[in-house]
Amino acid sequence: MSGFSEASMRERLAKLRPQQDSINTLSLWLMHHHKHMDDIVQIWLKEVRKETNSSQIVNLLYVANDVIQNSRKKNPEIMGKFYTVLEPAFRHAAKISGPELDKAMIKTLNVWRDRQIYSEEQLTALDAVVKRRKSSGNSATAHHAHVHAPHIPELFPPAPPPPIEYDSESVSTNVTEVLESLRKLDYPPSADAEVRHKIASYSEMIATPQSLDTIRNSAEAKKLLAEIDEAEPLVKEYCQRLADEMLERRNLQKLFDDMIVNVRATVDLHERMLKEVRRKEERARNDLAEALMGILEKIAEVEREIARTQKNKATEYHLGLLKAKLAKYRQQLLEPAGGKGASKGDGFDVMKSGDARVAMVGFPSVGKSTLLSNMTSTHSEVAGYEFTTLTCIPGVINYQGANIQLLDLPGIIEGASQGKGRGRQVIAVAKTADVILMMLDAGKSDQQRPLLEKELEAVGIRLNKQPPHIYVKQKKIGGIKFTHTVPLTHCNEKMIMTILHEYKIFNADVVFREDATVDEFIDVIQGNRVYVPCIYVYNKIDQISIEEVDRLARIPHHVVISCEMNLNMDYLLEKIWEYLALVRVYTKKPGNAPDLGPEDGIILRAGCTVEHCCHALHRTLASQFRYAIVWGTSTKFSPQRVVLTVSKAALDRERLALDSCMQEMDDAYPMGPLIPCSYLPEEFIECSMPELAPPSHNDTADAGYCTRFGGQRAEDMEWTWVACRALPCIECRGRRHFFKRVPCIKYTGHHFLSTLLYSVFLGVVAVDRFCLGYSAIAVGKLMTLGGLGVWWIIDIFLLVTGNLTPADDSNWEPYY
Repeated sequence: MSGFSEASMRERLAKLRPQQDSINTLSLWLMHHHKHMDDIVQIWLKEVRKETNSSQIVNLLYVANDVIQNSRKKNPEIMGKFYTVLEPAFRHAAKISGPELDKAMIKTLNVWRDRQIYSEEQLTALDAVVKRRKSSGNSATAHHAHVHAPHIPELFPPAPPPPIEYDSESVSTNVTEVLESLRKLDYPPSADAEVRHKIASYSEMIATPQSLDTIRNSAEAKKLLAEIDEAEPLVKEYCQRLADEMLERRNLQKLFDDMIVNVRATVDLHERMLKEVRRKEERARNDLAEALMGILEKIAEVEREIARTQKNKATEYHLGLLKAKLAKYRQQLLEPAGGKGASKGDGFDVMKSGDARVAMVGFPSVGKSTLLSNMTSTHSEVAGYEFTTLTCIPGVINYQGANIQLLDLPGIIEGASQGKGRGRQVIAVAKTADVILMMLDAGKSDQQRPLLEKELEAVGIRLNKQPPHIYVKQKKIGGIKFTHTVPLTHCNEKMIMTILHEYKIFNADVVFREDATVDEFIDVIQGNRVYVPCIYVYNKIDQISIEEVDRLARIPHHVVISCEMNLNMDYLLEKIWEYLALVRVYTKKPGNAPDLGPEDGIILRAGCTVEHCCHALHRTLASQFRYAIVWGTSTKFSPQRVVLTVSKAALDRERLALDSCMQEMDDAYPMGPLIPCSYLPEEFIECSMPELAPPSHNDTADAGYCTRFGGQRAEDMEWTWVACRALPCIECRGRRHFFKRVPCIKYTGHHFLSTLLYSVFLGVVAVDRFCLGYSAIAVGKLMTLGGLGVWWIIDIFLLVTGNLTPADDSNWEPYY
């Protein structure tokens, strides 16, 4: 940013526009020069007073508001400096007036009051300035407006009297003085009956000068003079006391007036505090009501909002945000309440046994118990009414030497995902299954199937879907980095950022390897979705027509059966085996033939590794395992010796280090939907380093060799071909081993900026030459103290111009 000066600030204020970005830019510039805030506020006030255009004054007010709010936490002293000029600025703005300006001032004060930027007393003073409205200016045109225009009511009511400042110290002092004055007036002179009675006992001739005419001789005069001499000090003292009492009463009256003012100030303070408490209470009540609003009501509200929002380009971000909120609320709904005692199964779940688990899900009275009784040796009660089965009943199917556990779950109803009919517990058991059999009544399939899919979808069960190829990794710093290897048609970077911010994720790496939807991306963020194969089993086909049976049987993932007539049960069993994707692994002892009987071997899931086989045999076998010899179609050649990566543990005991991602993938179909392996970014491939060619080589015709290294420009560098391969677990098409053209450069840890700093500050002692590997030159430079400064300056010049590089012909490190 440019330096601060009064001319530059006036120029920026003159270029101010009513757009939000213009106001924010100027606000950031002022905050950057907060050290000059005293000058800034005075220049701002001068510009406000100079303006007569109400729109420009509005822009200046908005700039001040932005600076004040942004400085509330980092530089709170800026708020106080700005407040000193707000009152004269508002007074000038009130003289200009105008609907837009009046609305802006009122809006600004309301924002400061809601966010408690300034105290209520300060805001009340600004309110009084705004509402006072230039009474002298309006009086000059009052007669003209009365003659030529109808009566227009005032925009604001008469301004209330300014609030009385409450000072606790003055209140305490006033009360103390009042008590002291009242204590002095406990026995006032005016109430001293003894003195008053004694004064009244003297002759009336003392108080009435006219009575001197009645004196006839000197004896009477001497007697009167003696009485006067006796009464004079008493009366004089009493009159002085009465005067002091009068002054004390006048002082008490003044103290009482001050006390009334203090009482009013105290009442005003308490009323303002009461209003503030009521406002906070109202806000807390609203927040509490919103917090107590049930999750179900929130879900219903979001669903209604999604239903009434049209789907187009303008609303896709809003819909993405609503879907993220809906997924979050549903997750909160499924979380068990802490301290409630019962677990999520609560009598429904049973211990998992056998080689695989299959769960039957469906509405009541669709034939689940009948199918369990027909396919297993377990008897499940069957009746003609709904909800015959109230708990989870397990059974075991013996098929091709595998034990398949079949679960008969209680029937669920609409709204089960929200807890109706204890549906949450039933669906929680279905989440643990390897395959789900969705039992449907063939006569009601169009109504039952969408409802069941909706209930399972709401609890995070994805039927017949694969996890999306989306990589999300949260990190501590660095912001959000979004990349995609395929064109995206359902979402974009802005929508991804919006959804991540909704989940309070601000630092993460996101990679899209397929054209996924917003819902699939939300599933990845949630991380608790279950992708389960599902077979839609239509029972009671004996009650529908042949044409309807044929139509249902041709739909993928559908099987039509009749439990009562035992129709198509064998085909259902084959489908279950196919969807479970179980494989049989046979073992053999060295020198002996393997046992290939139907009941022999180990049943594992497709895609299993040698480690899984070791764990299936014995839990300690993997820790003592060295290698295995494998026969089968999954090997490159039969038999193949599988060499395992072995490392030493703390007790020098060999252990197995297996990872399914370390298994090298085969070359993918060259015309598949993935990107070619040779086009992968550098972080997804591993390449060999170029080597220096022997003296017999004159060029780089041999792949992987270079006759020289280094070069600052592309045309100065040599290029060669090196062997590369795609990293394991990175999906791409084409050959995973390929050649890539790379420049003949190498990095040995030399950083240009560090070397330049060494040369500038420590070049006299040749630290830069030592770091670059020029030892002989460095010794000469050190002995001459940088050639008395000349050599030091020359090295700095050579570094800056690129003529001084590391001695081993390596390049500068590109990253710091």
